[in-house]
Amino acid sequence: PVIEESVGAALLSDTPESMVRLLALQCKVVVPESGNTELVMEGISQIKKKGYCFNPGNNRWNIDAMSDSVYGYEKKVAAALTLLGSKEDFSEAGEARLAKRLIRASRDCSSLLVTSARINRISNR
Repeated sequence: PVIEESVGAALLSDTPESMVRLLALQCKVVVPESGNTELVMEGISQIKKKGYCFNPGNNRWNIDAMSDSVYGYEKKVAAALTLLGSKEDFSEAGEARLAKRLIRASRDCSSLLVTSARINRISNR
């Protein structure tokens, strides 16, 4: 489901809170976020504050995940970039190191999407 985990927070990071809450209510799959919209809102808040969202294994797969939003043309979320790993991968030092690389990679992906969209717009004229 789109509301699930850190990837859900990354995909919904520019979505109005009322829509996020509606999506959580309409979710047919039983996941922690469908019963507790605050989990999604907290993830979105992390992305806005830190540039990424980290979920330390509080999911149905019991894996750690770190996500960031990838923006496309007109600065709208187009995708999410997610790193999966174990507790060892995301130790305190590991989390900071991986976060820095994730944010850089998501910005690079965003630049590629925006450039591609501009080229497509020019070629379609």
